[in-house]
Amino acid sequence: MPSPDTSYTSSGPSVGKALPTGLGHAVLLDVAAPTSRGGTQLLKKFNQSALRWLLLLMLMGILGWYGWLRVWKLHTHATTIDDIGVANNYLLAEHTHSIDSLRTRLYTPGKSHHYDSHSFGAMRLLDRVGILEPGHLMFNYLFKAVANSRYGNYAPMQFLAGAWLVTSNETYNELKFWGRLPSAIASILLLALVPLVARRLSRNHFSTVPLLAMVLIACSWQQYFIARQMYPIAIGGLALLILIWRITYVCTYRVQHPNALVEGLLLTGLCLCNYQLFYFIPGYLVVLLFYANNTAPTSWRIRHALKSTIYFTLFITPFLLTLDLSTEAGNHWNAGRWGEYHFSLPDGIGWVDGAKYMFRFWVLNTQQVVAASLGFMPWSALMQVLGLVWFGLAGLGLYYYATTNHAITHGFTLFVMLSLLTWILMIATGVTNLSPTRQTSIMAPVMALLAANGFCISVRRLNIWLGFAHRQDALTLAVVTLASLGIISSHTLYFRYMRYEWSDPYIGARQVVNNLVRTYPTRLLIQCQWTLNGSLLWAPDRPINVLTFNRISDFKNQHQQHDIHKSPAMMPDERYCFVLSATKPSPAWRKSLTVWLRQQNLIAEDFSPIILAQHQIMRNQYAEYVPISSLNPVGSSVLLVQLKPTKP
Repeated sequence: MPSPDTSYTSSGPSVGKALPTGLGHAVLLDVAAPTSRGGTQLLKKFNQSALRWLLLLMLMGILGWYGWLRVWKLHTHATTIDDIGVANNYLLAEHTHSIDSLRTRLYTPGKSHHYDSHSFGAMRLLDRVGILEPGHLMFNYLFKAVANSRYGNYAPMQFLAGAWLVTSNETYNELKFWGRLPSAIASILLLALVPLVARRLSRNHFSTVPLLAMVLIACSWQQYFIARQMYPIAIGGLALLILIWRITYVCTYRVQHPNALVEGLLLTGLCLCNYQLFYFIPGYLVVLLFYANNTAPTSWRIRHALKSTIYFTLFITPFLLTLDLSTEAGNHWNAGRWGEYHFSLPDGIGWVDGAKYMFRFWVLNTQQVVAASLGFMPWSALMQVLGLVWFGLAGLGLYYYATTNHAITHGFTLFVMLSLLTWILMIATGVTNLSPTRQTSIMAPVMALLAANGFCISVRRLNIWLGFAHRQDALTLAVVTLASLGIISSHTLYFRYMRYEWSDPYIGARQVVNNLVRTYPTRLLIQCQWTLNGSLLWAPDRPINVLTFNRISDFKNQHQQHDIHKSPAMMPDERYCFVLSATKPSPAWRKSLTVWLRQQNLIAEDFSPIILAQHQIMRNQYAEYVPISSLNPVGSSVLLVQLKPTKP
């Protein structure tokens, strides 16, 4: 019996000879084989498309949920010295440069030696025609915007928004919410940008790196906490990620695209978001030198990198002149309880002890930094082990990027290596510390990208090694999804506990003060502030005049000089409150205070100080980075004295 003709051409199958009965089915199956392979390819494309849509939906869900958590009950987060100090500088600048203060100097002879000057005369003329106040609003806004940069060496970019949001007409809770909102928004934008940068670096039609990198940043407690503070730390991570995003385009430049002026403006703007961006500028400029339009001659790339450096130097120099470059003030609080995070190689030690010190400092401290930056559960031995795992995966991820044959990954690898060398140099010279605090939190996006890349590529290669190459996309997505769900579940499990640990411990006592303020028609609140949270700690929940003193002796002096109880803010039939928070006041101290207040006719004969509440004040330099329950609390009594005004 002749064999059937099963040949086919590229245009389709050919039947050939007549098919014998009984073999037709077999021959038809064979002839249909090319169509089956085409269907398999179509099904594979469909599956990849479905996986991509599934990945996109998960990314959008994570962004929506964890973005909301960044803003949810923002005002209830515990305040710190720097945090509430930002708001204090805003309000101090607003009061100092207010229109009322200016008009007092303009129209009060003798109050200022500029009263008879031409400039004051010109301003009085502007006031008469009604254009002084609109111009002064912009002037006052600019002073508020630069106040924190002048007093705290913070980068000014975020304060442009904060100065507009924080005003003296807001209540204490409103002030905390609006002052922290720019940080929360920066953290949300960082969360949205992480998968986009990871996708650009992956250079793959289907990659799970964006999912895991986004989960690591979303569930990081350190990132969650710095997103709920007023100082510009969260925006630093966003600025670094924007710089990395820029690198992915620098490495694909053509001759007509690069512009040195744009590079200088971009680098200046990013450094004004957070001054730690200076550590990454050398690495970026080297990437410009080697990868900005690598089709152009070497001389062109050198000129472009040099011009970019010159423009950046010209733009940033005026801001550098306003900085206090002393490192002592910035290194005491994050150097560790025993200085373990500050590099200081002891003198006169041998090679063995020196090697032990170098290992403990660089390896163990780096492992703690990674664990703190990507930690999704409370600090524990397990979290330290996971920190070591993420540390190893980050190194593996950097290796994978370095061995990928593409200009983008090569440029990113070079940038990371040079930035690490710059950071190491800054640590070794004592400019900064290697500590698991907000000072190193700016590196969290880079750690997440590297660790996620190391994990995902390792899983993909394991699937290929096990013989599942045809299903590697689905299996890799399944493994990464399970790992992400584990991280999210752990973060959710501890969310209420961690949020309680970092909630404002003074909310209850402040509510008691607010109730009393509402009970009486109070306009003036006098407070002696000895607490950790700064001068705004006891501010009421409605606008009210507040006078603050650091010590009781200061209050006595101010009382004798200005007769505070005769303040024009008081009406004859009104009362006001004196709130005192002092560390462990003794009964004798409270009695002497009561006697003094009665001698000054500030309290009634039958009225004595009332202890409203007992609280815990944190006096520990790690209060921002470890759970409050693990600190050594110091007892504090809150005394509330009801004062009677002097009758006219």
